[in-house]
Amino acid sequence: MELVARQFVTEIGRIDILARDSRGNRVVIELKVGEAKDSSVGQVARYLGWFGKLDGKDCRGILIASGFPEGVRYAASVFPNLKLLAYKVHFSFDDSGL
Repeated sequence: MELVARQFVTEIGRIDILARDSRGNRVVIELKVGEAKDSSVGQVARYLGWFGKLDGKDCRGILIASGFPEGVRYAASVFPNLKLLAYKVHFSFDDSGL
């Protein structure tokens, strides 16, 4: 993927990351701190719908969060162009001897 913009402002909201895939299609990427909520799926759907109405070109979405409750997974399942990706963060500390 190629980065197009960060914090891309539209008339319906601000997209965290806008990219293009290898076929030149838009990819809307939304990042969430913690678990995704139902509203997160709606937010991505809003952007996909807006781009579809704008020019009719293919667009897909990626929602990235620490987790996806069952209800969110059901909601996302009706959008074939939406992918859910979970992140994991691991911290470890070493005594530096100071």
